[in-house]
Amino acid sequence: MFGRIIGISMTVMATAVLPTVAQAQDVSGLVAERQQVINQVLACDAENTQYAQKLAYEAMQGRLLPPLQCTN
Repeated sequence: MFGRIIGISMTVMATAVLPTVAQAQDVSGLVAERQQVINQVLACDAENTQYAQKLAYEAMQGRLLPPLQCTN
């Protein structure tokens, strides 16, 4: 009888905990994806800053630079 009660309680707990674990994995995946996008934006912003400085110099020389790839 005691073993049956433990088995039932483990089944109930598993049905309550497993969706929570799956949601946590989904959330951590989304957080990782968000951080990856933020890193790409920051890298593009840094590249854009350097590009603006170089563009100003090249414009004084009468030259044009192609646009950055990350701005597409």
